[in-house]
Amino acid sequence: ERSMALWASRGGGFFGLGYLVAFVTLEIGTFADEIVGATDMATLLGQQLFEVVFRFASESFLNAIFAFLWPLWVLDRAGPILGGSLLAAGWWGYGRFVAPHFARLFNESSGEKT
Repeated sequence: ERSMALWASRGGGFFGLGYLVAFVTLEIGTFADEIVGATDMATLLGQQLFEVVFRFASESFLNAIFAFLWPLWVLDRAGPILGGSLLAAGWWGYGRFVAPHFARLFNESSGEKT
């Protein structure tokens, strides 16, 4: 129930789903870069412990900011015509196929019957 309320309070919808995908992608990319850059497992573990304490919060904060800009990232990667078309198609598809399922989840989590 709380997770659905949090989803709705953060905007939810198509933009929220894009934000979530972008944030997870950025976090995985950050972690993968660290694995590739590590010379051995001990170094990797040492870096991870250091980052949990000092850098994790700042990198996650930056990833959160970059994730808010995900539509611009799509436009930059795919170009204005294709990127705009992808965003429009995603927005339409979300409203047509995904949003009704979220609406049912919201109604079920609030105790209402659909």
